[in-house]
Amino acid sequence: MRTFVVILAFCLVGVFAEDPINDVNKDFIKACLIEHGFDPQQYANGLKNEKIPEKEEQNRNCYYACMMKKMNLMNTDGTLNESNLFIKFSVNVDKLGKALDTCKSQNKNDSCKLASCLMANRGV
Repeated sequence: MRTFVVILAFCLVGVFAEDPINDVNKDFIKACLIEHGFDPQQYANGLKNEKIPEKEEQNRNCYYACMMKKMNLMNTDGTLNESNLFIKFSVNVDKLGKALDTCKSQNKNDSCKLASCLMANRGV
């Protein structure tokens, strides 16, 4: 019976686990939107899961980098603060590890593309 309860608990955690970036400070969102040329009234909840024109893709990528910097997940020089990433995404450590490996190898010199890759592959 205990085994069943433990397994059920882990299943429920997986089902009800929220995206850890849902609790982002609205001031961070607004500042990064403005910094990267987006209208904060149009995107009041940020750019996560928003479709944007292809010509604005690099601005969106840099918006993600801006958000990661404000959340202390990326350093000001564009390098990742991996210890904070693993704390923030502790529910999905395996997926985060794979995403880090993939994204860092594909986007070594572009912090904006690195941030966008991590958003797309964060496992949530």
